[in-house]
Amino acid sequence: MGFSLIVLLIATFTDWKWRIIPDWLTYPSMVVSLLFHYFHDQLGHSVFGGLFVLSMLLGLSFFVQDGIGGGDMKLLTFLGFALGFPLVNGVILLSFLSGLVFSKVMNQVHVPFAPFITFSFMILLPTISVG
Repeated sequence: MGFSLIVLLIATFTDWKWRIIPDWLTYPSMVVSLLFHYFHDQLGHSVFGGLFVLSMLLGLSFFVQDGIGGGDMKLLTFLGFALGFPLVNGVILLSFLSGLVFSKVMNQVHVPFAPFITFSFMILLPTISVG
């Protein structure tokens, strides 16, 4: 979980400061997560989690214009691979809810989403156990 938290904190910083989550962070992180789960005989949950998140977010992007950025999609897909299915579901739900509340309270339409993903991961971390 430490690796995931470091990735999320870097993504939060870059998203907050420059509104971008770099590919050099997300793609290698996905590979590291898959390798971790491969060596711990948990590859099935990891692959399903990542593909579930990716397909859900791609489907959502067809219906909601300017809803979620590509970097956010890749970051959540990384978490799908890192946490596996169904553990990633709680992080996704809390991320969207906390981002929505912040957006409404601050009266902003476009907000960086990585901080809410990280917040949700940290809140739910005590309930997350992989392996």
